[in-house]
Amino acid sequence: MLTLGEKIHARLVRLKYLTEKGLKRLRIREWVRDAFALDEDSAVMVMELRCGEPNCPPIETVIAIMGNGANRQYKVHKRLGEVLEEDVQSLAGRL
Repeated sequence: MLTLGEKIHARLVRLKYLTEKGLKRLRIREWVRDAFALDEDSAVMVMELRCGEPNCPPIETVIAIMGNGANRQYKVHKRLGEVLEEDVQSLAGRL
């Protein structure tokens, strides 16, 4: 049985994913799963990170795919909210 603190924490974690950015992150994950034809055992992480490299925009979206013995990482030089399905399709070589 969960303690009250654990119940509150679980609810806050769920609410985090209902934010606009959280919903966009879920959409991008689905686009990645479709574009790369991933199975359910593959994990997809989508993160918005600061980029400190020269000639790099200050914020970029990083997509990591883990599973089936192959880990891959892709960068989209846009903020998470600006990423389009076409960007993901391009990463998968479908455009």
